[in-house]
Amino acid sequence: MAVGSASERASAQERETAAFEFGARTGYAVPLGAAEANEGDNIDTLAQGQVPIWLDAGVRLARDYFVGVDASYGVGVLAPFLRSTCDTDAAYGTKTHCSARDVRLGLEFIYHPRVRSAFEPWLGAGLGWEWLSVTDSANFQGANPSVTRDYDGPELFLLQGGVDYMLRRGLGVGLFVAVSADMYRSASLSCADTCNTFAVGSRKVDGSTTHEWLFGGARVTFMP
Repeated sequence: MAVGSASERASAQERETAAFEFGARTGYAVPLGAAEANEGDNIDTLAQGQVPIWLDAGVRLARDYFVGVDASYGVGVLAPFLRSTCDTDAAYGTKTHCSARDVRLGLEFIYHPRVRSAFEPWLGAGLGWEWLSVTDSANFQGANPSVTRDYDGPELFLLQGGVDYMLRRGLGVGLFVAVSADMYRSASLSCADTCNTFAVGSRKVDGSTTHEWLFGGARVTFMP
């Protein structure tokens, strides 16, 4: 009885213990929807995809619940039209550099149902903020014009799920999928050097429309 009682107390203590947890992910994401309702431009006319570097940090409560923050920096894959424009400039002797990036920052909650297996499934939800930036810079005849289009707005929700394989206690690797619904609230056009013919400035995004990012990839989690 004493052994059983000690085992039960240890199990109860384990369930009540909170531990820090960190995670890292990468993979690929594709966009859906429009950046602006009134402009009629789908978001894939700016970036047709991204490769995210995604970090998670927070606390695992009672082994079942993770509460924390997530942040990602996505290296954007330029839309074909923008990429071809840069290629055309390069063909005429202009040194060009075109790039896109997508940054996300938010809060997340993840539930880990208990299973008697090394494979641990999980489901999560979150919300946050997103920033998308597309830049076209050049170097031609001593001038260095650079034009940047920026969008930002709330990430209305993030739904995600996956399966981790526990290599050992506190260390897991696995696969994940996620979808985020976002709405840009402001847009800006900035210009550096000799490109004052552009209408630069910031503005509110007219109309309200959502766009989505569909993520898939691999992740590593660690509880020290």
